[in-house]
Amino acid sequence: MKYLKYLLLVLALVCFFEVFYLHSQLSFIDYPFLYVGLFSLALFVLLLYLARKK
Repeated sequence: MKYLKYLLLVLALVCFFEVFYLHSQLSFIDYPFLYVGLFSLALFVLLLYLARKK
């Protein structure tokens, strides 16, 4: 569970970088990468909140 938070953060950063790269090179946004990035970032924040609440 401890490594899941960091894995979600890394996944979000990779997805956001991929969206940035595709948008800068090809001028379009690949929405599945954007959605996965937002979802994993939201889970990361939720897990951080729940860990600090305990």
